[in-house]
Amino acid sequence: MTQHVTPPAPRRERRSPLVAPHGMRDWPNQRDPTVVPETAPGGAPWPLFLVLIVGRRADDAIGETIRSVVQQAYPAIARGLGGGPCTTDIARPTPPNHRARHQLAPPAAAADAAAIDTVVAGSAAAYVLVVEGGDMLAPGALASLALQHLTFGATIATGLVQAYAPDGIVQLWTTGLLEGPIDADALASDPDAAPDLGATSFPRAAALATGLFGAAVANRAMVARLVAAFAGEPLVIAGRAIVLSPVRRDAVPEIAPLVMTAVNDMGFEHGAGIAHRRLVESFAYAGYTASAVRLRDEGGRDDPERAVHFPKTLDRLRALAPDIVVGGNVHGATRGLDVFADIGAIAPVAIVLHDLFAFTGRCVYPGAHMPACTRHEAGCDADCPSPTQFPYMKRSAIAPAFRRKRAYLNGETAPTLWANSEWTRATALAMGGPAMRAPVERVRLAFPTHTFRPRDKARVRAELGLPVDHRIVAFSSIVVDNPIKGLADLVGVLRELAAPDVTFLAIGRLDDPAGLDGSGPIADEEDVARWFSAADVFVSGSRMETLGQTPIEAALCGTPSVVHGVTGLADAVIDGVSGLTVPVERDAFRDALRRLLDDPAARRDLGAWGRLAMEARHGHASAYLSMRGSLRRMGVLAGERARGATRFAPGLARTWA
Repeated sequence: MTQHVTPPAPRRERRSPLVAPHGMRDWPNQRDPTVVPETAPGGAPWPLFLVLIVGRRADDAIGETIRSVVQQAYPAIARGLGGGPCTTDIARPTPPNHRARHQLAPPAAAADAAAIDTVVAGSAAAYVLVVEGGDMLAPGALASLALQHLTFGATIATGLVQAYAPDGIVQLWTTGLLEGPIDADALASDPDAAPDLGATSFPRAAALATGLFGAAVANRAMVARLVAAFAGEPLVIAGRAIVLSPVRRDAVPEIAPLVMTAVNDMGFEHGAGIAHRRLVESFAYAGYTASAVRLRDEGGRDDPERAVHFPKTLDRLRALAPDIVVGGNVHGATRGLDVFADIGAIAPVAIVLHDLFAFTGRCVYPGAHMPACTRHEAGCDADCPSPTQFPYMKRSAIAPAFRRKRAYLNGETAPTLWANSEWTRATALAMGGPAMRAPVERVRLAFPTHTFRPRDKARVRAELGLPVDHRIVAFSSIVVDNPIKGLADLVGVLRELAAPDVTFLAIGRLDDPAGLDGSGPIADEEDVARWFSAADVFVSGSRMETLGQTPIEAALCGTPSVVHGVTGLADAVIDGVSGLTVPVERDAFRDALRRLLDDPAARRDLGAWGRLAMEARHGHASAYLSMRGSLRRMGVLAGERARGATRFAPGLARTWA
């Protein structure tokens, strides 16, 4: 069976009608609802932004533009005067005797490059951002850009333009450049790939030093040259709306049609299946015709060792004619990668490494249960120490399966491997060895940021029957007492921190309660998100994850985490931003958890920073943006499809919380 994938519309507990075609309820006539702590992560002051509002037409809705800046939840707003364009400085809390003021330059001043440079030179701001009259900053835009600079190392930070017409959202787009060191040659050959000036923040002093900033503001054809002047400096892209821009619907180019199909064993079930579904949704938001094929619909349910080739699946794929096939876990239907070798004759294949099954004879995490097992280094064989553990295999079948996998990964038709964390990428390269021809490339998983969002904690607790006045520590997994998830160690830590007002909550199925409160199995993501929002702290005792989806889901709900900073978890939790990472030491874990339980202000700040960071780095747009470089190298994005801006369908705008 082929499942065609269309991203679902977000479900809300309370739905308010949109009052504007740009898709942001009541904006900019209400205060930005984004929660922004008084300081940046680490206690440093938030950087000062110089926002230039440039009028270009006599009928520009400058009032709304100014309100969209003034209403930002960035810690405080101080509006200063400058010659030429209207300027707005966004800074730390302003002194009580400060008199806020603003001035709007005549529309003609937008063409005065010298006047613009004079304003920029006279500011003490760290970063400068240009907003064209009639456009609006999206809620949370400045805080999100600031985090790209402070936390993710951006020299230039950009995000999405959300374009709208009177009858609704038309499209979203961002730079066609890849995240990372700025490629001046790419800009020279494709200047339309430059970031949109209105969604991009530059380091003020460095931008002025190029001698090109005022010219780029006055003449947008110069923006590519301005960005190219930062060649080699890091560009970071926030996968969320930064600016809202009115457009004529007929002036926006259509998204080039492409087709992708996902293939895995059991469809969208369990953790890896959920992650795979979200990646498929990312392609759909990017305008692809997206579908999914489940191998178990053809075979492998009863005897996956014997299921090697899937001819009906291949027939389905030939009919779908995909431009790319994205593979996921298959060990629930087959015990090898042969199916992907067969698919490679139909379309390019990228396999997402939700685990490490591709590199072993049968297991998914070598060393997870047997730390001394390194048999894959010489070649997995009949001496495998755990052949009866899932995915089980006859001893005699392990060595042939290992050899077939290696032949595929080392051969001329090797797939591309997508690693969802830096640890997974490094581990895959090490396990594959120098003979492996399959490229291993880093991508980011997608999360529904509109579903996993902060909620009123007291109200959610009352709805779930949880104590409103307790400090609640949550732990989540599909099966929480799976030994790899580390529940035994967590229970020991909790017993040391036991107090009358502390509740330890297991979110998921709990076969051995050990005196814990549990939610029981939860299938609906909206319900899972409510449980996350109810918690004060989320913890994971796991020491083996390719990424770790649950700490990211918790962060999106405004709940900080404590995890061991090992394997993929080191990427899932940003230490000091979305939670705390600690060594694999029980005392260190206990002390970190105690620190958060005893410090509500730290929990509040980490929850707010974590939401901002993960919304920008792990939404559907961000996931697709992380795959673009790989798609180009695979030939999926080629010719005109690889040029200009990266565009998204209007449905993406529904994913903002």
